[in-house]
Amino acid sequence: MFMVQNDLKKAVSRIERITSGNTPRPVPIHIDMEELEREAEANREKYNQELRAKAKKEEDLIIPVEFTARKVYGHTSAERSYLRESDEGIYTLYGTGRSELEVLVKGPAPFEKIIFPAIIPLEDGDRFRAYLFKGKREYEHGEVPLELAGSAYPMPASYFIERAFTSTEYALKIEKLKNKKVAATYEVNISR
Repeated sequence: MFMVQNDLKKAVSRIERITSGNTPRPVPIHIDMEELEREAEANREKYNQELRAKAKKEEDLIIPVEFTARKVYGHTSAERSYLRESDEGIYTLYGTGRSELEVLVKGPAPFEKIIFPAIIPLEDGDRFRAYLFKGKREYEHGEVPLELAGSAYPMPASYFIERAFTSTEYALKIEKLKNKKVAATYEVNISR
């Protein structure tokens, strides 16, 4: 009996030494990396299948919406300009820049502002139809993060899916209306 008590005291003393220290005792954990990889692959494939199911053609996401212009602002900016002397000694101003039309609108919610990447003859009070892109590009999930794709790794497949409109939208095309008929059409190619 003395031996059992002595062994018990030693065991208690040992447990107290182990548990009284500030250092937590390591607990062995088993991680099945193959199982984690299978789960990650299954999640990627599920996401990609759902993305493909939601995908739409680009032209199906261009939506015409009619508005009345409340206030129209034209903006032009020069991003880089320089003088260049020709062989004849004539100086010419070269530059790159950008022009855009900002239209505060009366129309359906949530629209407040339509932006068109060119200055066109649209005035306060004009009725117009704007063709808006109601899509966004989404990429498939792959083994390589999207941030690394394109450099050393191929880009994953991408699709256009529908998104909600916001208060500010960019028009791909504007049709100016007079007496409910198209009086003029303005279109600019924009890469999305």
